[in-house]
Amino acid sequence: ACRESITQIEPTPKARCPSPRATTSPRMAMVAEALADGAVNLGLPRELGYEFAAAMMEGTGRLLADEHPALLKDRVMSPGGTTAAGYAELEAGKVRESFIRAMESCYKRGIEIGK
Repeated sequence: ACRESITQIEPTPKARCPSPRATTSPRMAMVAEALADGAVNLGLPRELGYEFAAAMMEGTGRLLADEHPALLKDRVMSPGGTTAAGYAELEAGKVRESFIRAMESCYKRGIEIGK
């Protein structure tokens, strides 16, 4: 039930399980908005940025169903290439750490609410 609630958009009762489900969609929406902001910064229309973000998330989701995230990253990242440059910026900005902390905070809050 917990895994299902993470992948569904419909809200589930908070007492069902303390999981990050409540903020999964908003976190991904934040990523999409940031990608669209980046597109606008590069001179692209915002709507096109949103389309790119949605397509990127959908395609990545399909790939992750069958491939470990690290293997996917290693498969598409060329040494010194554009993906490596962007990935380095994400790591410098502690994006990975921020996602981990967000999930931990959501989990802890879920336990508090469930008491």
